[in-house]
Amino acid sequence: MQFQLLNDVLNDLIKNLGIEKQITENKAIIYWPIIAGPKIAKNTSAERIKDGILFIKVKSDVWRNELLFYKKDLIEKLNTKLGKRIVLDIILV
Repeated sequence: MQFQLLNDVLNDLIKNLGIEKQITENKAIIYWPIIAGPKIAKNTSAERIKDGILFIKVKSDVWRNELLFYKKDLIEKLNTKLGKRIVLDIILV
């Protein structure tokens, strides 16, 4: 009898259940503070992701304006960390 690693079993289960995309999308929320860095993470929080759109709650208009300049870079870093193009856009709320 061949034993599979728990990780392989879980990955197979996730694929069979058809929830791979949702899990990968939710990793973007988990990775947000890591990718954004401590200063941005202190002033923002990843709220949800839907259809590739990551919704980020921002503490102030000043931070919202500042993050507009970094949006493209943050999307690229998130997708690199996720290993595929999952985050298509970031909406700052």
